[in-house]
Amino acid sequence: MPFWGWIIIAVVLLLIAAVLFISYQFAKMVLRPNTHDNEFLLNEAYEFKRFTPEYIASLNTEDIIIPSKYGYDMHGLILRSEKSELEENRNRIAVLCHGYTSSKIVMSGYAGILLKMGFTCIMYDHRNHGDNAKNVNTTMGYYEREDLKTVIDWIYERFGPDVRIITYGESMGSAIVLSHLEIDDRPVLTIADCGYSDLVDLFKYLLKGVYHMPVWPILPIAEIMLKIGGHFDPKDVSPRRGVIKTKIPILFCHGDQDTFVPTFMSVEMSKLGEGVRELYLCPGAIHAQSYSIDPVKYSEVVTSFITKYYK
Repeated sequence: MPFWGWIIIAVVLLLIAAVLFISYQFAKMVLRPNTHDNEFLLNEAYEFKRFTPEYIASLNTEDIIIPSKYGYDMHGLILRSEKSELEENRNRIAVLCHGYTSSKIVMSGYAGILLKMGFTCIMYDHRNHGDNAKNVNTTMGYYEREDLKTVIDWIYERFGPDVRIITYGESMGSAIVLSHLEIDDRPVLTIADCGYSDLVDLFKYLLKGVYHMPVWPILPIAEIMLKIGGHFDPKDVSPRRGVIKTKIPILFCHGDQDTFVPTFMSVEMSKLGEGVRELYLCPGAIHAQSYSIDPVKYSEVVTSFITKYYK
């Protein structure tokens, strides 16, 4: 074989190796994200003015552990207020789902809105996040939606059969609460902040728009790796399907400057399904910062939506 032939073979092999490496790194980023501990997350939340140390110290909390059907424990918190302890509010329950690399404690700011309305708030760590064991993979909503269903089962056992549950999610947590609506019709209202409408569409957006990588062949290879390593198909994570299936009221919130989970995904979902759909776009907010940018307006929007549609 001539020398240039060996050069071509070497270049092709290097390209194949590069594609496989990038695909592996992308799949690994999904399955094993660099999650942060509570101290880091709290300090970050204080910096972004999601809440203050004094607010966290004032919370009335109860530690809970809910077993997942997949063999691990989910560590959580129950938050209560004087108003939520009133007998007339006994059945008002909100479940809050945190985002990718985050933990339950970060949802405390949103919980403050709900505590003032008399809700008891349940916050818990998703698989491979927070205080949970790190021996399972993150699946961006596939197994997490089943865990949310388990949490709601636990709530019915703990608080009684007449509970009326709100689900509230941020980012990946938003995708979880929306995907959950495809398999469970017990929530009566959902709030979805800066969530993605479809996992494969998000991957395409991230590869092309954020990481400046070609979608093909990286994504098809990464999808195979996720099926093998994570035991799930990214095509099965499509929160928009939950939106289409359910008729319950959904409030979509999103920063209009979000470039991580693009704003158009919430805009798209707000037009789907037969139930009430409302959309709040926060001017100037990047990913997961709508509440931090304008907590007064954000709280007003959420409070007004719940007041109108939580029946």
